[in-house]
Amino acid sequence: MIKNINLYFFILLIPLSSLLTLFGNFSALDIYILFFLIFLLIFNKIEISKHSLKTILAGNLFFIPVIIFNVLFTQLDTNIIENSVQFLFLLNIVSIFSILFVESYSFESFSKGIKTLSLIITSIFLLSFFFDLPIVKDDGTGRLLPIFSGTASIYIFVLGVSGFQYLMNQKNFFHFFFFFSLTLIAVIATGQRSMLLSALLTITYVTWKKRPMLLLLSIALSLVFLSSLLVLYADNSELRIIGRLVSDSERISIIMYFLSDLIYKPWLLLFGFGIEEWMDPYWNQEPHIQFLHLIADYGIFVMFFYLLFCFRFIFSIFTSDESTKLFSWVFLVASSPHLLFHTYSLERGQVLIFFIVSAYIFNLLKDEDYERMNNVKNIN
Repeated sequence: MIKNINLYFFILLIPLSSLLTLFGNFSALDIYILFFLIFLLIFNKIEISKHSLKTILAGNLFFIPVIIFNVLFTQLDTNIIENSVQFLFLLNIVSIFSILFVESYSFESFSKGIKTLSLIITSIFLLSFFFDLPIVKDDGTGRLLPIFSGTASIYIFVLGVSGFQYLMNQKNFFHFFFFFSLTLIAVIATGQRSMLLSALLTITYVTWKKRPMLLLLSIALSLVFLSSLLVLYADNSELRIIGRLVSDSERISIIMYFLSDLIYKPWLLLFGFGIEEWMDPYWNQEPHIQFLHLIADYGIFVMFFYLLFCFRFIFSIFTSDESTKLFSWVFLVASSPHLLFHTYSLERGQVLIFFIVSAYIFNLLKDEDYERMNNVKNIN
C-alpha cells in the first residue's frame, strides 16, 4: 500500500515539477529523486551494474572538454554554470535514479500510473474548454497551455504503451483508441502540432501492422472524433493547429543557418559552439531539433550520451528480442516528432519519463544478454 502511494506521489510530481521550482530548473521532484536514491542505496542495498557505471563515467569524461571549452572560449556566466550543473544532474543522478527505480517498480505499475495521470490531465483540458481554470492559460495564439510540465512526454508514453499492448494482444483496439482520443483532446487544447503528428503516426503504424484494413476505420473514427472536438471552438481559424499547422518556415531557416555555420566551422561539431551561445541571426533561436540543439551546445559526443540515457529505445530497434524490438519501434514512432520538432530539455518533468522507459529497456536487454550467456555456458 505504502509502495503504491509512493509511486503515485512520484508520478504526480512529474507534471508539477515546474510549479514546485526551487531555483533554476531544480524543483521538489529533484528533492524526491535524491531522497529516493539515497534511501535505496543505503537501506535496500541495490547495486548498480558496472556497465551502467562505466557508461555514466564515459559520459562525464566527454562532458569535461565541453566545460573547458566554455571556460576558455566563451563568456562564463551563471546561465552556463546552471546549465552545466543541470546536465550533470541528468547524466548522473537522474540516470542512476532511473536504473534503481525500474528495479523497485514493475513496468505495469508505472504504466498504469502514467495512464491515470493522462486521464486526469485530459479531464483538466476538457474543463478548460468551458471554464477559466487557473492552471490552464490561454496564450493568445489559440491554445490553452498548462502551467504544469511534461504534457508531451506523458501522451507519447500512453500512445506507445497502449499501442504496444494492442499489438501484443494484451489490450483490445478500443483501449488503444481511447488513449489515442485523449491525445487528440490534448492536441486541441495545447495546439502542439508535433503531438498531433505523434498520434497520427502511432495509430497508422499500429493499425497497419496489426490489421491493414483497420487503418481505414481508424482514420474515419479519428476524423469524426477530431471534427467533434473542433466544434468546441466558435472560430476554428484561431486554433493554432489549423491557423499555423504548417506555417513555421522560420524553423527551417534556423536549421539552414546552423548547418551553414557548422559547415564553415566543422571542428565545432566536437565540442559545440558553447552552451546557449549559438543563435540564428534573425530569430535569435537555437535549432528546433533535439539532435542539432545538443550539438550546438555540447557537441556530437555529449549528444550521443544524452540520447543513450534519455532515448535508449532508439538503439533497441536492432535487438534480437522481438517483443523488445516491437516495443522500441512503437516508442520511436510515437516520439519521433518530439525528437525532430522540439528542442531538448533539462527540466526533469519533461524528460524523466523517457529516462525511465530507457532504463526499463536496458533491464530487458540486460536480462536477455544474461540468458544468452547462460545458454552458451550450458552448450559448452
